Amino acid sequence: MRQFKKQSQLGFTLVELLATVLISTTALSGMIYVYSEINNHFTHEFIRSDVKSYCDRVLDDMTYNIRASRRITYSMFGNHQKVIVELGRNDRVTYTISENEGVLKNGRPIDYFRTRDERGLKICRISDFSCKTPTDWPSYSDSKVKNATYNVKFTVDLIDKFQNGKVLERITSEREIFAPSIFVKQRT
Repeated sequence: MRQFKKQSQLGFTLVELLATVLISTTALSGMIYVYSEINNHFTHEFIRSDVKSYCDRVLDDMTYNIRASRRITYSMFGNHQKVIVELGRNDRVTYTISENEGVLKNGRPIDYFRTRDERGLKICRISDFSCKTPTDWPSYSDSKVKNATYNVKFTVDLIDKFQNGKVLERITSEREIFAPSIFVKQRT
C-alpha cells in the first residue's frame, strides 16, 4: 500500500485577509485625510502670503505718489473710494478698484491680483479701500500735520471656495502717509 505524505498548505485564511484589508484601508484613509488637510492649509497660507504681498505693493505705490502730491481728493466709487492724487500741473494719478483686477492706477492694474483659482473658483475679494485723513489723532498735535497725513486702508477677504463665499480670514493693510508738499502749502 502506498503511503501518502501529509501535505500542509501555506497561506492566509479569509479572516486574516479581511483583517489585513481593513487595517490597510483604515491606515490609508487616515494618511489621505492628513495629506488633504496639510494641502488645504498650505494652499490657504500661499494665498494669504500672496495677498499680503499684493497689499504691500499697492501701499508702496500709493505712498510714493502721496508723498509727492500737491493735493488729494477722494470720493465714493461703488462701495469703495476713488482716490485722485494730483502731482502738479496736469499730472494726476487715480486709484480705483476692480473686482477682477484689484487696485487700478489710471485704469490699469498695479500688479497681478489673483482672485480665482485654477478651476475658476473665487478665492479672495477686496472688501475695503479708503484714503482719509486720520480721525483719532491727539488734540495737542498740529492740525496742519494732521491735514497733510493720510490713512490708507486696504482690506482683502480670503474666501472658502467650497462653502459658498464664506470669509475665512480678513487681511487688512494700513499705512499713514505724510505728504510734505501739502504741509508746506498749508504753512505758506
